Amino acid sequence: MLPIAPSLGTAATNDPQVNPQFTTPVEFGPNNQIPDGTTVRIRYTPDTGTPLEATYTYTEDGGFTTTDPAVNVGTLTPGQQLDYEVIVDLPANTPQVQGYGIPIVSFVDNNPNGDFDVTQETVFNITVDRVYTGYMQMVKEARILDTDGVTVIEEFTTGTPTGDPEEGGLTERAKPGQFIEYRITYTNISEPLVGAGNVILDANNFTITEDGEQAPNNWVTVTTHEQGTEPSQGTVEYFNKTLSFGNSDPASGEEVTKYVNEVGTVAPGDNGSFVFRRKVD
Repeated sequence: MLPIAPSLGTAATNDPQVNPQFTTPVEFGPNNQIPDGTTVRIRYTPDTGTPLEATYTYTEDGGFTTTDPAVNVGTLTPGQQLDYEVIVDLPANTPQVQGYGIPIVSFVDNNPNGDFDVTQETVFNITVDRVYTGYMQMVKEARILDTDGVTVIEEFTTGTPTGDPEEGGLTERAKPGQFIEYRITYTNISEPLVGAGNVILDANNFTITEDGEQAPNNWVTVTTHEQGTEPSQGTVEYFNKTLSFGNSDPASGEEVTKYVNEVGTVAPGDNGSFVFRRKVD
């Protein structure tokens, strides 16, 4: 077994002249989805004897290369199962909150030379080991509404704006009596469950805390709470510093310094938002 470039996995499972058993095309993605410098270790520890291990280094142009012998577990009898490990190390400065799929091929080495050649190794199986550099994506936006609470002065911006309209993504300065509405959108970017024997990444007990006194926020110094808080999931607890108002939306003008949205579980592929509104003093 060994890691292979995505294009090799795609070619192996999409050419009916080579493998007519694949009736549904399989796409493993572009080769540049794996960062250059990624290392993958395949490790198999038998019940007796010495553990087997091979380390591979990836480049987009050259695929996976190694100087180690491929891990060969020997003969498998019908119904027999073996456990092996795949350890992925991503290079420094790899983009965060993304998934990186590594195709791993297990095959009968007919050559036998330790390399995967689909024209000769026609009995094979490809799985995708996906490593995440964080799987909950969050975006904070803000917009300015006029004193009627309806007319939009400036639409939602993308970024992490603070309570000061001159900071973050807002370009307009909100005037006294106008409103700043904040929206935090979250998405579980991990893959939903497909097939059997796979692990899913639920975000359990997911909680959003918006504290107007904690940098980079400073909205508590220039705004007051306005009713109309909207969580798409879960409950919201309102605080004045450490004093809790409970889960009911306080009256407009109440001194709310912190919002805690206890979302609960966010399943792979699911998303939601948390919206709260502040009136400019």
